[in-house]
Amino acid sequence: MKTLLQLLISLSVFITQVNAAFPEKPIRIIVPYAVGGGADSAARLIALKMSEYFGKAVIVDNRPGANAVIGTLAIARAEADGHTIGMVISAHAINPFVIKNLPYDPVKDFESVAYVARMPGVLLVHPSVPAETLPELVALVKKQPTEFFYAVPGGLTNGHVSMELLKRVASINVTPVTFKGGAPAAMEVVSGRVHMLISAPPASMTFVQSGKLKAIATTGANRLKQLEKVPTFKEAGYSDFETYEWFGIIAPANTPKYIIDRLNDAISLALKDPSIASRLSGMGLEVVNGGPKDLKAMLETELAKMKTLTQTVKFESD
Repeated sequence: MKTLLQLLISLSVFITQVNAAFPEKPIRIIVPYAVGGGADSAARLIALKMSEYFGKAVIVDNRPGANAVIGTLAIARAEADGHTIGMVISAHAINPFVIKNLPYDPVKDFESVAYVARMPGVLLVHPSVPAETLPELVALVKKQPTEFFYAVPGGLTNGHVSMELLKRVASINVTPVTFKGGAPAAMEVVSGRVHMLISAPPASMTFVQSGKLKAIATTGANRLKQLEKVPTFKEAGYSDFETYEWFGIIAPANTPKYIIDRLNDAISLALKDPSIASRLSGMGLEVVNGGPKDLKAMLETELAKMKTLTQTVKFESD
């Protein structure tokens, strides 16, 4: 009969052998968005380091369409062996409340792997709008409640959610105007035909630096390095206002825990790499580098928030 020490040694050897067996083939990261966007760029940076860590190819597989439903469903239906994972963003927590008959459950059909990063938004207004601060803008809109419009880039974005939250907490009315993409939405504000929008920092900087748009406030907890003089919503008087476009990596439900842990280890090392952290920061992303529990907790919080918001606000998905 084996002693306890022998059993522990045998178990250790078994775990080592199992870990060594994964991955047995290339890993695929499904990104439910087109090439070139924030989720795609972040996934490709992480994939490069994961490939070095595992000694196997890690491939990014773009599956855009239906506001991320096509790609996310492909993740849910994949074999739960760790060789297919996916990058999701904030729309993952909004889709359940705005898309009828969503073909997957955002929690039950997936395992959380890593909370990668988050990105605050920037409230931008056309220079012709006579307001330099958020309180001034709110006061202006209240005086002319039917005169102001904000741009929506299409789909379900942090900018759209943040504007609707601002409308609610500030008790103001700004009419949304939907466009087919971020670039057309921003250009309409630059032209002055639409008054404002909340945009991702990378898409904002050129317009702010050139004076074509004014940055009024940012939605994160801290000021952006690129816009150190621009206050946060909290600093501007809205203490509970904090929103982000978040980025997380998930796997199909029932993926074994030891595989989830191995994947998280690889992703965590990638995010600790100074060159990757620097490039993500340059994209306007704040690296979180959280584990499965962190992503799951954040997702549950976001789902609760979006459930409440979508009961009073109508969002339209692509």
